[in-house]
Parts: sequence; C-alpha cells; structure tokens
Amino acid sequence: ENSDDQSKNDNVEVIDRKKKRMTAPDGRPQTSLLFVYGTEEQRPHQLYRVLERETSLIWRQFCNEKYKSFASSMSLSPKLKYSDSSLSQNSSCKNPFTVGIYNLLHPRYAEKYNDKSGVDRAGKSTWKIRSAAIISILKHCHLDIYFLQEVDSLQMQHDILNNDSQLGEQYDCVHYVHPTREAQDGVAILLKKNRFEVIQSEMVPYEAKLAEHAGLKYMCAATAVVKDKITSHRFLLASVHFYEKKCLHPQQTLLEYINIH
Repeated sequence: ENSDDQSKNDNVEVIDRKKKRMTAPDGRPQTSLLFVYGTEEQRPHQLYRVLERETSLIWRQFCNEKYKSFASSMSLSPKLKYSDSSLSQNSSCKNPFTVGIYNLLHPRYAEKYNDKSGVDRAGKSTWKIRSAAIISILKHCHLDIYFLQEVDSLQMQHDILNNDSQLGEQYDCVHYVHPTREAQDGVAILLKKNRFEVIQSEMVPYEAKLAEHAGLKYMCAATAVVKDKITSHRFLLASVHFYEKKCLHPQQTLLEYINIH
C-alpha cells in the first residue's frame, strides 16, 4: 500500500516492510499478512522478494523439524551440518544429496489459461519479474539437483543460466524441448558440477495421442546418467512432465526405457 507521502512521489523507494502474524488457538502461526510499500511499478518486485524470504523461512523451519524428528530426513536441507556419529546410525544417510522439482510455468501457458501466478491484471506474462525470483530461489536453496518443467531454450540460456545468474558456473544442464508442443517448452535437469559428472544424456519422447498429431512425438522426458563424484555411484535421472491428455502412455514409455537401461 502507498502512504499519502509516498503517493506524492512516483520515484519513491521502498521504505519499509511489516509483517503481522495471526496465531491459531494453540499459539502457532497460522497466517502472515505482508505489507509492501512502494509505487505501482515497484510493488510486484518487492512482493516477490518478501514472499521469497517467507518461503525460505518456512523451508528452514520444516527442515529443522525433520532433522530433529527423523535421522533419515537430514538430506532435506543442504545447510545442515552432519557429524559422522549421527550418520553412522543410518547408513542410508551417508553422502546424501538434495533434489528439487520446479514447474516454472511457461509464459505461453500462463497467458493462454490466464494463470494468476504468471500474468498481471491485463493478462500479460510476468516472466521478467518471476525469472529473477526463480533464479534467486534456485541459488538460495542450493540443491544438488533440480528437475525443471515448462522451460524453453531461450529461457534456459538467456535467463536461468546467463552470466548474471551465476547458476551456469555452478550447474551442468541437460535440457530437451518437447517435439510438438505449441510453446516449444521442455524439461531440464540442473546438476551441481562439484558433485556430479554427466556421463550421457538422452531424450525419451512420448507418442502423440490426438489425431491432429498422428505419427508424431508430442512431449518427452530428459534423462541423464550421472556419476556421483563422492561415492562413484551412477544414477539414471529423469526430468518428466506427464500430460496424458495429449500423450500416449507417457509413464509406461519412461518405465520401459528405465528397465532397458
């Protein structure tokens, strides 16, 4: 919201952010009311930063609770410190790595379906704002592997992995574009360079289901065989986006590929 003083100056900078928590009967936080000050142009950017901070806080609290409750959940948070004694109690926790899945909502579909999380009040894509927030989240979470959906080649090269984001310095990328999908978006795998080595990668295409795409492949999975630089173990990873409305047996197709390899 703008105060009277702020509304007099279109170039005013954000001066404050206040947060008021509503508590449930048991005293636990239930809802957060976020107050973001600035001009009409500034507020969307500031709101994303506030939401990013809130999401990060909730994530850390969740990981800390899991850490206290379950030894096997320690891999949820890359920020946690592990001791040899705690890991020895559960061998499956040795040398854990962290994984995240993120559907980025392609601008084409955000506008087509008027998805409020990806368009402004005029129905236009907010990708320029969202991409900065997405990059910040990926960097802050600092996970070893990310599986991404609904991202095209231009977005990957010019936004996610550009020089300013610094993600390209930290992560290797395996990205494939869906063969026939109208937005020409695709699926990707980001892998920490200091943890994994990409041995090989491959697209696994799905047969088109609709008559208008007869004989064509419609969507695909991005797969990669990687080597863990710590344990030397190899893993077959797959970033998938199943859409059975227009793909013929996508899950079965991927499972058959996995069984062969």
